[in-house]
Amino acid sequence: MNLPAVPYNGGAYKPKTRKRRVSDDAVRYRKPIILREKQELLAAWKMAVSKRFDRLVEAQLTAAEGVTHMQARDAQGKWQTIVDPELMAEKLEMGEQAYRLSAIAPSAPILKDIMDRMFGQARQSLDLDVTSTPTASLTDAELKANMAALLKKLQD
Repeated sequence: MNLPAVPYNGGAYKPKTRKRRVSDDAVRYRKPIILREKQELLAAWKMAVSKRFDRLVEAQLTAAEGVTHMQARDAQGKWQTIVDPELMAEKLEMGEQAYRLSAIAPSAPILKDIMDRMFGQARQSLDLDVTSTPTASLTDAELKANMAALLKKLQD
């Protein structure tokens, strides 16, 4: 894709628009080529993602959960892979030796991202130390002392 050269006119790039008569009363402005190409690329990207959306969501959930399975000994003493949750609980309740193996560890940041997108990001709290003394009522000497104390805090 060939993009038009960006002319330098001493400031920001402002593409020229061309007026196009739609009717006698209205004038429409045609979008510059670079903006039309950007819109076309964005539309193509959205189309490609929408075709694979289910797979992409499933892949993100799998990455958040990780890939794990359980290994436990069977009646003959051989290690077996257990995927049934009820059988897992049964083996653990009986006190049998079992291992949880993670081929891909669960990802907390991906899970947080999914939850933030679903439910909105949690509010962040800030610890602020706000003094109730208004500076307008302080004398010049008091302001100077406060400023010196703040500068000393910043230097330490």
